[in-house]
Amino acid sequence: MTLSYDTRPLVNDPQAWDGLRHALQSLQARKPARLLYVPNEGNAGDALIAAGSWQFFDDMGLAPVYAKVRDIRAGDALIYAGGGNLVPEYASCSRFLERCLEVDVDSVLVLPHTIRGHEALLARLDRRFTLVCRDQASVARVQATGTGAQVLYAPDMALYIDVPRLFAQCERYRGLAFWARMAHHDRLAPYLRWRLALLRRAPPAHLHLDVIRVDAEAIAALPGDKRWDMSNLYGSKFRLREESDLVTRDFLRFFGQLVAVRTNRLHAGVAAALMGCEVTYLDNSYGKIGAVYDAWLSHLPQISFDRTPSAGRPASAGLAGAAVQGAGA
Repeated sequence: MTLSYDTRPLVNDPQAWDGLRHALQSLQARKPARLLYVPNEGNAGDALIAAGSWQFFDDMGLAPVYAKVRDIRAGDALIYAGGGNLVPEYASCSRFLERCLEVDVDSVLVLPHTIRGHEALLARLDRRFTLVCRDQASVARVQATGTGAQVLYAPDMALYIDVPRLFAQCERYRGLAFWARMAHHDRLAPYLRWRLALLRRAPPAHLHLDVIRVDAEAIAALPGDKRWDMSNLYGSKFRLREESDLVTRDFLRFFGQLVAVRTNRLHAGVAAALMGCEVTYLDNSYGKIGAVYDAWLSHLPQISFDRTPSAGRPASAGLAGAAVQGAGA
């Protein structure tokens, strides 16, 4: 299969990453031998975030070591993966921050997140903590808590992905040692099931697809079909770079077969845009997608955001209706 993709960066301001880059350089300078990376468990969309993060680290010459929350010790310098986890719907990032406070770490940086709720926890954070927000609403909410943490603003890490470079990186993941490593970490069987699930989902003939979420962030007025909620077809704690890179590659390849996508999955839209598709965004249950779109994606002609009151209605015709009739981030 021959795939085309858009080689232009999704973020049109290269300086948008500067604050994050400087903060990570400072973190590395403080603890060059004890820099740890705690991944964010999630779905295939979180794999894209991880893949973009590791490309960013590569470009900085940064090599943090994977760690689990229970492994955190006093004096550690920590990076927590980006995402949408520091909201009331989920608890992984808040548990990470609680652990950091308990054991008296040296310094912490949370990569770009949507942040809402958790006000009491945020108010307890001090200058050792840096919270990077991926939208302006999150910046305002964090600052309103009176937190002592430093607050930065940067794009979602998936927007950093260089597609040809990612595909080339994935070509290096081969051989018995690689597959043994996947099996050792109990990721071989889940990964093979993911690949099989993608193979069973042939896109509709007109190559337009609705990808509507069916999870905790779904909207009642916009019911999705779980067969086509592609992000939700994979779940992991993403403790291997190889895993997140390969899941991202597969995700991109799937969307590379399409010409248009309508979705309330942030990273399904990102994957589609990276592969040259037209993307129409709808919002999730609490406004995350609209905020990120306004911050970083509204300048792109191939990406639009449907703000009409009827945008949350069940799809019944055209692009959406045909997608829902097909076979099942």
